[in-house]
Amino acid sequence: GYGANDSCHSNGAHSRHHVPLEEYSSNLKRMIQMIQTWNTEKNNVIAVALLTPPPCDTEIQRKSRDNENVTKLYADVCIQVASEMSVPVVDLWRGMQLPVSAENNDGKGQSLDYESSEQWKIDYLSDGLHLTPMGNYRLYELAVEVLDRSSASLEEDGSLGVGLAVTQLPRSYPDHSMVDAKDPVKTFGG
Repeated sequence: GYGANDSCHSNGAHSRHHVPLEEYSSNLKRMIQMIQTWNTEKNNVIAVALLTPPPCDTEIQRKSRDNENVTKLYADVCIQVASEMSVPVVDLWRGMQLPVSAENNDGKGQSLDYESSEQWKIDYLSDGLHLTPMGNYRLYELAVEVLDRSSASLEEDGSLGVGLAVTQLPRSYPDHSMVDAKDPVKTFGG
């Protein structure tokens, strides 16, 4: 996971999943170091990026989670570890709550503040924790942004990236729109 379960209340309904904040930080560092060791030992180039826990709807998840007072701390620690270890981070916690722009009737962009409107909870969370299809798409957008971002971004705006042109990578399989629904095996040459 990426901290959603780790950030459960230590005495809440799902306390068995709770990982103390310092241990969470240490675990992230150990995972990064392990992957970096693989790169050194096997002459690989495996990119590492972290993903913050997503925000949660405290009203729905109150027995086990608190978005502002607990989950945010885990997101902040994840960002701090990424900075310390010089790896990029996908900030899902903030990215799902950021203002989005929308067109109003006169065609002028208007800012919707997801955090104050709480629309993000409806759009992105199915049960106050798990992502809806729209929430998964938002995660995809944020991840592609970090994966596409080049190392030149560090000099420009201080953000790290992986430098992959994700949308231009070759596909191993055909796009889902190309799969013959009546005979999927035919699509894959079977």
